[in-house]
Amino acid sequence: MNTNTLPLFLLRTVMFPGGPIPLRVFEPRYLELVSDCMRNERGFGICLALADSETDPETVPAEIGTEMRISDFTRLEDGNLGITADGVRRFRILKRWQTSAKLWMAEVEALAEEPEAPVPADCRVLARLLEALYGELGEPWTEREAHYGDARWVGGRLTEILPLEPEFKQLLLEMHDPVARLQRLLPVVREQQSEDEPEDD
Repeated sequence: MNTNTLPLFLLRTVMFPGGPIPLRVFEPRYLELVSDCMRNERGFGICLALADSETDPETVPAEIGTEMRISDFTRLEDGNLGITADGVRRFRILKRWQTSAKLWMAEVEALAEEPEAPVPADCRVLARLLEALYGELGEPWTEREAHYGDARWVGGRLTEILPLEPEFKQLLLEMHDPVARLQRLLPVVREQQSEDEPEDD
């Protein structure tokens, strides 16, 4: 069993392997996390916060999350720390606890990498949508290589950037079949697009 101990960053969203995320860090517990990760060249986990807010003191992490690695950091105009992290691998929490600073820690087991798969013909509309959206995002997304024919990459990026319910994003993260994930996304995206279309006078 491939296990590791990671500090956890709780958010009301999810990340996938291969995806970047810019984070504004200001809570003392997360400043401690960043300092430790950079000092020891280690990763951290992003998990869905199982509460209405990631700052809710009663929130706990979802069981499945993604290990991240810090790739860049800067001091923001408001004085807070800004970092960019990239997804490495998904994991399952085996045991979790909080430090005295209220930072969640977890012993995690790395999950198997998803199988490679091309985007099927009936889901290519999702790849086209992602391509249209991705160009508008700017950095750090546009600095990463795009793989619009890869079902894993397309499904992960769409789940990360679309305005979907966090619990639905978590369900998609927990799926192991990248094609099945696209097929689960397809009707949801079509429904959103139909709602956004202007009504005829």
